Amino acid sequence: MWKHRSDVQVIHAHGLMAAIAGRLMSKVFGKPLVVSTHAVYGIGSPRMICRVARWALRGARYVLCLSEQSRAEMLGVGIPEGQAVVYRHWIDEKYFYPVDRHEARNTLEWDTKPFVALYAGRYLEVKGVEVILQMIPMLPPGVQIVFIGGGPLESKIRSVANSHPEQVRILPPIANESMRVVYSAADVLLVPSIWQEGCGRIVLEALMCGTPVIGSRRGGIPEVLTTEAGLLIDPEPAQLLDAIETLVKAPERRAGMGVAGVASAKERFSTRNAEVILSAYQ
Repeated sequence: MWKHRSDVQVIHAHGLMAAIAGRLMSKVFGKPLVVSTHAVYGIGSPRMICRVARWALRGARYVLCLSEQSRAEMLGVGIPEGQAVVYRHWIDEKYFYPVDRHEARNTLEWDTKPFVALYAGRYLEVKGVEVILQMIPMLPPGVQIVFIGGGPLESKIRSVANSHPEQVRILPPIANESMRVVYSAADVLLVPSIWQEGCGRIVLEALMCGTPVIGSRRGGIPEVLTTEAGLLIDPEPAQLLDAIETLVKAPERRAGMGVAGVASAKERFSTRNAEVILSAYQ
């Protein structure tokens, strides 16, 4: 920062820890500060954390909140209404767009018959992986869960896959720009998070590819997933199973959700959303 102090016009801090550093740098170098939230942090207590967060965030010209729930948290911390602004992630349509389902499955060398419910991301308890694993023994024939990612629960997923080889498939991580093929090959994306997701960017990617989503009523997920493009549930095995079975039995409804998801994503999550950030800089 010292080396480039004459070139820097704005400091943009991502997350709470960065906001603390950003507030200090803003004071030292006399540069305006913008902060982006990356989650719903739960910083109402203890008091010391709340005080430090308030000190860091109130030093920003704008706090860009990735959901209404995040903004409500910021207001609760003591950020003035005019400083807390909601922004949305955006998806690059060059990489995320619908691919014909059969073409996508041929590319991946998947069987065209099973109903595929996809989980993609970190294998963490807070992401609802345990919810999926508890549901798998109850799945009806013809339904397959595909896991893509990695993380602490991988060995547990493999154990369940060994017990239910017809209904669980595990794939290695795939480059993000190639995920459109995976989304398009799946019949539904599962996002059964048990924590307060800040936004759920993966939801936006799936919608842009025309894939319906079953998501938790947690954090910012209900703000980005409309009921026309997917189903909202409480992250419990029985509710997740019921939602999957509902979509298995309703192929026309799934197709309609796919069309609605693409339309919603193009309208609400295009690169136009970057204008909120540019306006904060200006």
